[in-house]
Amino acid sequence: MTLIKLCFVLLLAGILCACDAPYGPDQFKTRGCTACHWVRIDKAHNIGCTACHMGDAASHSMESAHQGLVRHPASPENMKRFCGKCHEERVKRAAESDHFTLRDEIGYVWKAFFPKGQGGASIPAPQEIRKEKYPWSLQGLVGDMLRKRCLRCHVWYQGDGHEGTRRGTGCAACHLNLESSPFDHIFRQAVDDSQCLSCHYGNFTGWDYYGRFEKDYPSGFRAPLEKGRHVRRTHGVEWIDMTPDVHLQKGMTCSDCHVKGPCGSANATKTVTCVSCHELSVLSVRPGHTVEAASSVSCTVCHAVWAPVEIGRSLMRQDMPDYEEWLRLSVQNSLEVEKLCQAQSALKFEAWQPAVMEDKIDHSIEPGMWFEGFIARRFWPVMAGITSDGRMVTVRPLLDISISYVDSDEMIMADNIQPVGVADITAILPDFSPGPDFISFLRPELYEKPWLWLEFTPHTIGPADVFRTIRVNRWLEERGE
Repeated sequence: MTLIKLCFVLLLAGILCACDAPYGPDQFKTRGCTACHWVRIDKAHNIGCTACHMGDAASHSMESAHQGLVRHPASPENMKRFCGKCHEERVKRAAESDHFTLRDEIGYVWKAFFPKGQGGASIPAPQEIRKEKYPWSLQGLVGDMLRKRCLRCHVWYQGDGHEGTRRGTGCAACHLNLESSPFDHIFRQAVDDSQCLSCHYGNFTGWDYYGRFEKDYPSGFRAPLEKGRHVRRTHGVEWIDMTPDVHLQKGMTCSDCHVKGPCGSANATKTVTCVSCHELSVLSVRPGHTVEAASSVSCTVCHAVWAPVEIGRSLMRQDMPDYEEWLRLSVQNSLEVEKLCQAQSALKFEAWQPAVMEDKIDHSIEPGMWFEGFIARRFWPVMAGITSDGRMVTVRPLLDISISYVDSDEMIMADNIQPVGVADITAILPDFSPGPDFISFLRPELYEKPWLWLEFTPHTIGPADVFRTIRVNRWLEERGE
């Protein structure tokens, strides 16, 4: 045998020996799934891959080994079947929790566009949201917006793909950290802040706790630059560093206050509020800190340092967009929008393809891309409003939105449709914040539409603002409190 033939035989033997099934059936049969899939797993869940993922660990081929495979056993549709075998009560509580039903996110939007039940007898569950491939009704258009754009930050979806957003679905969204190592199957009972921030980023509650304000979308707002190029940041968004919450500065994490967690822990019977640590009996010597005042005014009205305010949110579905026009706004808190605009704008116009976007509930790829923009997006002094039961709370114009739809033939199917009513806020206090009020300058009608405002809790707590405190005390005196 010549030297060349000998080298070829040795090389071939080395390749075959390095392979698992079907060339190494004994090794594959002994090691099972881990012959191909290297993972680390915690002791409590070291019960065999097929206990959760199904399939056939004794098979000698990939095709037969993957028969009946369940990729995401902890997903909302599978968690009762698999996680529930050992954690029945926890799975039941999880399925009824806000993080799984999304009752607030869906409910506020649904009631805003269909206040008298025109969209259905009740608020739909995520998997029941109306789905129309090419929306022909308002219910279908609102449902399409929810399924594709709005509900991408919850347990039905694995995240946007940017660093900081990747997560499992269902139970694994919180209890399995895919960011630290995508190959780990180490389930943890404790949830750290990185898990919370995989959903609560951008200008949502939680992001502000870390003193971050997401910038507006136009390219002129983007910074900083490094050698003339934009610097990529975690979560795919760019932000301005603001004053973080004083509780974060003192070392507190999300779970220190949210002790029950997203699904409601059976062991955490305590509900933590401000007075759990800051007793009114001690603070009552200060103005506005009596029991009566605390029941009439939210603590955040005086103690929130700043708040994100977004005016005139516009959401538009386009089936055949002008990608070059959207390129300037392509970085808009959606990796799908960013990738599609950058890829298509690099082609000639004749090669452009219709837009598609993933349904975040059933994960199908559907026609139409949802784009987003704002009239103004600013960090601003805290705004206050009055609820229907007479309390003063912090508010944001979260329902100041409009939706539009342009089909592939550039026909305008829906134009600037806005909410017609929903919320618990009966009045806004436009003179509450000191200094020039850019809201009244841009959208003065906002103060005449209290149903566009929702109560929210800014996580930017610090020393009480003097001007707001004076106004609150005056308001309490007028009420005789």
